[in-house]
Amino acid sequence: GKDYEYSAAKDENSRISYLENQIRELYHLYHEKLEQNPLTEQLVEIPLFMHLVADGSYHDPDRIDRYMVVSKEFVRDKNTTFAIRLPDDSMIEEGFMHNDLLIVDTALPIKDHCLAIVMHKGVQSLKKLFLREGKLYIAPDPGPDGLKQVSFGKDFRLLGIIQKVIRELY
Repeated sequence: GKDYEYSAAKDENSRISYLENQIRELYHLYHEKLEQNPLTEQLVEIPLFMHLVADGSYHDPDRIDRYMVVSKEFVRDKNTTFAIRLPDDSMIEEGFMHNDLLIVDTALPIKDHCLAIVMHKGVQSLKKLFLREGKLYIAPDPGPDGLKQVSFGKDFRLLGIIQKVIRELY
């Protein structure tokens, strides 16, 4: 009874440990092969998030869903760039659709009419930013009507500027 259960549990843990080691080995082999390929000079690996991270900690390794390889053309700096899937159609008027892949840079400066991921009053969302006479505004909904002035602090945080969009067409 108990000896069999202990043995089965031990065997299960051994199998899991073995599979984890195999996965690690395959991961390292994959990266070795990738580094040996001349085409990889044109590629870079960035974190990919499948949804918005509630507290905006996009560079916390524990929060990263997986990594993706993209052309260096899409990335200004791999250390400040991540990709995220757009979770809804809330910005369709701006040309963004559900499941678009957004390439986001956390170090780009704000420009008038840029699109960004922001944390505003504890809610993370995609917003269009406007600069007017040195002041920062966000549109509560797509479009310039009803702009709200914001300033950096506990109620407003910039998480990154949208640099590129990748859309699956078929």
